[in-house]
Amino acid sequence: MPKAELQDILVRLDVESVRKIEQMAEERSTSLGALLREQIESLAPACESYQRAKHSALENLGRGLDLGGPPYATRDELYER
Repeated sequence: MPKAELQDILVRLDVESVRKIEQMAEERSTSLGALLREQIESLAPACESYQRAKHSALENLGRGLDLGGPPYATRDELYER
């Protein structure tokens, strides 16, 4: 698999957040940058998956769902006048 081209970005975080993230990275035996990169890169597939599910749900709503059951009598059949 070809190596992906990387681009540096600048992110400013409050000191307390950085301390907590550094602790998490240390617990996982990884670097702060690697931990952040992993989390950020997981956002795009999750967003794409959500968009596909949303599109599918909206299609189902538009089509309606067959909930089964026998054919029901029409209003005229029920209320013969």
